[in-house]
Amino acid sequence: MVLPVSIADLMRALVDGGTATLAIIVLLPVAVGLASWQLAKRQQGRASQLVANAGIAVGLMAMLVLLCTLLWASEHGMSVVEDVGVVWLLVPVYLVVAGFVVENWVHPGHQEGIRAQIRGGVLIVIVLTVLYWLLSRMRIWMLVHTGVLGLLLFIAALVGILYFLMRKAI
Repeated sequence: MVLPVSIADLMRALVDGGTATLAIIVLLPVAVGLASWQLAKRQQGRASQLVANAGIAVGLMAMLVLLCTLLWASEHGMSVVEDVGVVWLLVPVYLVVAGFVVENWVHPGHQEGIRAQIRGGVLIVIVLTVLYWLLSRMRIWMLVHTGVLGLLLFIAALVGILYFLMRKAI
């Protein structure tokens, strides 16, 4: 029997796990780096690249979950910043940075193709976060009175600005 688990239940279980869960999450990039390095050492470059990129994808997904959790909590009158330790709020940022460090350590050099894929992933995170934020704050009557085209142009402008800023960073 499979029990449905919401994102809030998952986040609560992670935070309630305490130091042991935090240690496992912190060691995840080390495990990804070692696995990727072993594959690269065995001349399996494609598999090594896939494992290293999976580490980055896990970090990006953690950032998306964190951003959506913060938005949802602020909409429902909760203060995640007061209720959750700062270490837990920094874990997704750590996972993203560690994923990039592992990828550059195992596969050094100029990797514009990889960066383009990473930009695509970050773009997906930006779009989903902006859509979640807008749709969670917007009432249906706003959509009817302002029009769908205005909403789409506003979303496109927000995503474009955030993508431009991200493109300068990566």
